[in-house]
Amino acid sequence: MQRFSIHSNKVEGTIPDTISKLKNLFFLDLFGNEMTGNLPEEIFENEKLAIVRLSDNSFQGSIPSSIGMMPALRSFWAANNELTGIIPSEIGKATALSKCNVATSI
Repeated sequence: MQRFSIHSNKVEGTIPDTISKLKNLFFLDLFGNEMTGNLPEEIFENEKLAIVRLSDNSFQGSIPSSIGMMPALRSFWAANNELTGIIPSEIGKATALSKCNVATSI
């Protein structure tokens, strides 16, 4: 599977750990649901994942430093969540990243 999208479906709960087993995942769209919990670090270890849309949920915790281990990451959206902390400096290692929005999240 290369694309996983459940955009605006009122999905509740946390991101399942099994999503990290999708090694060919290119596009992850969980935008506009009612999801909670911390962002699993394993998601950010996927070398092929290029677009991550997590905005408009209720995710908590911080952005994992493993975000820097994503060479293909071009777009990261996590606005309007309940994230805390600072944006990890490791994000600078995601050299393909050109769009990042965490407004009102941190």
